[in-house]
Amino acid sequence: MRAFAITGNIGSGKSTVAKFLEKLGAVIISCDNVAKEIAASGLYQNEINLILGENVFPEGCIDFKTIRNIVFSNKTILLAYEQFIHPLVWAKVEELVAESAGKLCVVENALIYQKSDQWRFDYGVIVAICSPKEQFARLIDPARRNMQAEDAIARIKLQYQSPESHPATRFVIDTEYEIEELEKRVLGLYQELTKYEGV
Repeated sequence: MRAFAITGNIGSGKSTVAKFLEKLGAVIISCDNVAKEIAASGLYQNEINLILGENVFPEGCIDFKTIRNIVFSNKTILLAYEQFIHPLVWAKVEELVAESAGKLCVVENALIYQKSDQWRFDYGVIVAICSPKEQFARLIDPARRNMQAEDAIARIKLQYQSPESHPATRFVIDTEYEIEELEKRVLGLYQELTKYEGV
């Protein structure tokens, strides 16, 4: 795809960077949002219920909380759900990128490297980073994720190690700054991204 990906571990600040890029004029496509829209559409209600082993569409509306509880407690079901939903997500993402031809397009996805999806992006990958200490503070912050300390530690231990060192990483942005300074740094990143042919 003629687009960049943006990724980073949980609490790395990738969504904040994406919001600033969008404010500057970039088209941001969130794979999480696309996946939720596909699941909530009802078009695949029977398939999703079959994979998850129970009805997650009470009264016709999808129950994402139940889905999260199921998939994060059973790796086999999680893998089966991902194998079903991911091809649908990427097909829709490619369609949205094509519709945004001529514009700076950035696809937000936390699992680019874990799922080896970096090959999909012609322009490479942007990685948001921060220190483990800052990451932990963000995860337990009541105004942010509001996670329990033990849950935050467990999530950090499971994360992809050093995504900034991956060969497909084109840009690295450190988000451990005051919000005004971070916004300035994202402006610099935006100016670099727009230098690419076709953007």
